[in-house]
Amino acid sequence: MSFSAIFLVLFASVLCQSEMSVLDEGCTPKMSFKIAGGVPASRSESPWMTAIYNRLKIFLCGGTLITKNYVLTAAHCIIDQTALYVRLGVKDTFCFKGQCLDSNWNDVVKATIHYDFDPTTMLNDIGVLILKKEVKFNARIWPICIMLDDKINSSGFMTYSAFGWGSTHPNNTESSPILNSITLERKNTWHCLEMDEVWEFSDKLICAGNIKGDTCKGDSGGPLVVYGKYFGKQVAVQAGIVSYGSPSCNKNGAYTDVMAYKDWIRAKTQPTTHIQELLYKECGSSWTGGIDVLHFEVFVMNRNFTGSLITDRFVITVASAFLNHPKVIKVRSIYFRSFNVEAVFKHPQFGLSSLENNIALLKLAERVPISNFISTICLDLNMNSRKSLTAILYSNQERVLGAQKVLFDKISSIECSEMIQEPLQPSQFCVKKPCCGFKFHLPGSVLGTYETINNDKKFLLLGMINFIKNDVIVVTDVTSYNNWIRTTVL
Repeated sequence: MSFSAIFLVLFASVLCQSEMSVLDEGCTPKMSFKIAGGVPASRSESPWMTAIYNRLKIFLCGGTLITKNYVLTAAHCIIDQTALYVRLGVKDTFCFKGQCLDSNWNDVVKATIHYDFDPTTMLNDIGVLILKKEVKFNARIWPICIMLDDKINSSGFMTYSAFGWGSTHPNNTESSPILNSITLERKNTWHCLEMDEVWEFSDKLICAGNIKGDTCKGDSGGPLVVYGKYFGKQVAVQAGIVSYGSPSCNKNGAYTDVMAYKDWIRAKTQPTTHIQELLYKECGSSWTGGIDVLHFEVFVMNRNFTGSLITDRFVITVASAFLNHPKVIKVRSIYFRSFNVEAVFKHPQFGLSSLENNIALLKLAERVPISNFISTICLDLNMNSRKSLTAILYSNQERVLGAQKVLFDKISSIECSEMIQEPLQPSQFCVKKPCCGFKFHLPGSVLGTYETINNDKKFLLLGMINFIKNDVIVVTDVTSYNNWIRTTVL
């Protein structure tokens, strides 16, 4: 990376909190985000940077951590490589032994390049790496934000920050051991068409440069970054990937427009298929003929809360139902059979003020006899995405008979925070209250989705009502707690 007296500039006029939806909520900084003036870049300002190495552990390119399992980079960096490794949390790639204790090596189990990448034109120069070990985020390692909103594109961003270990002088073929940064300005396409070395240009590329410097050999795969607010915190958002540029490293470069590939990134990092792991294999909540029933639902007696049987011994509900630690707790099925509760397991991080981690498990004193009149809701312990949201509800209107499937539209996290006038926690999401007299208001009532499992259509638990405010239903995302549920129940 070639530079001269360069300063990073925060650019937040286009990004605004009400419009952001990100690939991984973990990209919110764990500390106050500070941008140092000038270069080199510190690890605290670029915790998402990864160094990519070949099978001999020779440095190839930069990349960015985008989730706990995925790194984003340029396709030309990883094509035809037989083995790859990434290094996270490192600033100096040549640091002496004992000085890089907090850096993290990780094997790459799969490298995927865009199906339309053409090395002769350098179009669609984007790829992802799947890591062998899930990354544990800390103060020096967390992901960069990838925006998923369809209505936001790169055209509104004019100033970028680029990061990389590339050469600091065009005549130097060696990469820099120190991570550097540079501020670049967006240019008209014709500026890149005038480069000494140019491939085909497209609307999925960003042309950017700086008369005092540019990205250079070895910076490939690294990010173009813009900055904005997300829940009141400064975050880094990836706008581009270093693809190619002028050999002189002092004019303009071509950068893959990450925002033009958001659907491809989402598809590669959030696969739609997964191996199901039902918590209780005999689960089910419908009668013969596909009639939907609420036989999994139980009521916490003497309290205005509800819950759901997830096994023949455990009920899931909200922790806020048990603030005063009663000595005797009972639950009652919809057919008025009652069961004593032996133990209450509230989530250890339950917060009363924000109702964060508002989830609890009740262990019953005896096993529930599963029958046509009392059953369990299905819980897939491997489900980690929110699909269509459905509730089985009864209506106050006489003309609506029996339980009905009611679909819900999810409200964006930012819009929900504005409507309820308080921050939304990462393990919460929001839906609008149902119309037409449908009753859906008790904390602990569930939202789910239908899936066919072994030729049997089942209703799977996704979330439960946490609280309601300003006609917005705030839901505890049960899928965020699958590991805790597994550990507690099994």
